[in-house]
Amino acid sequence: MNQFDYKLLGDDTVDGAACWKLESHPKQSKWSQYTSSHLWVRKDNYVVIQIENYNNGRLLHDKLVRRVRSTDIEKQDSI
Repeated sequence: MNQFDYKLLGDDTVDGAACWKLESHPKQSKWSQYTSSHLWVRKDNYVVIQIENYNNGRLLHDKLVRRVRSTDIEKQDSI
């Protein structure tokens, strides 16, 4: 069962790598502590290399609360 709704926000780059930028929202609040997330997926290998998580602030504006960036991605055993 898919617990999130996804929307393509467009193309972007992270550390020189071409990416698709996606936005996700949990279908129910119990499935995530965040109200939304942005994900950057590399076009060449489909690896998520950055995630930003947001929560609603006092004025109902999404506030960035966490950012995770993957670096030094290597191929291991043909994977």
